[in-house]
Amino acid sequence: FPFATVEPNLNVRRAALLAGPVGSQRPLACQGAEQFPEARCNVSAIKIATTQAELEAIHRFRYDVSVHELCRTGGYIDHTTGQLRHPLDQTGVNIAAFDGGRIIGAVRQNYGPAVRFGALASFYSIADGVAAAEAYVVITTGLMVTARERGRITGTRLACAAYAHALERNIRCGYIDCI
Repeated sequence: FPFATVEPNLNVRRAALLAGPVGSQRPLACQGAEQFPEARCNVSAIKIATTQAELEAIHRFRYDVSVHELCRTGGYIDHTTGQLRHPLDQTGVNIAAFDGGRIIGAVRQNYGPAVRFGALASFYSIADGVAAAEAYVVITTGLMVTARERGRITGTRLACAAYAHALERNIRCGYIDCI
């Protein structure tokens, strides 16, 4: 299901909602978190991986969560390197959430022209009209957080960061899942 079908004139208003109340220095996802300790916000930074070292750190994070926490096997898991490298990483934008210097969550986005929808179009049931306008479509996948962060706001913060990044690129339709 599309998580966003954004009319161009709504971009500014939606971006403002993500930023939080006017004059606030805290993102909306952390507003009021102190009232709900179980939803505490442990995120010290959210950033896009721009170097190979950062991308490999995300691959190791995904491996640790997939293998050690979720007991998954197969797929794109490489036990010799201790990394989970998905083919979508090659053309994707990878975003990580940090608690200090430690990655506690990650998400990947692939934008239309770079991803060549192909089989993904049928997997996500992307309508022909939407696929034809692929420059305005994003597929967001690989959303993972550590066991400690599940049930907290970290996954929401990552999804909001991905959403804000998509708005900056004038995306009008998006699909999100955790594969």
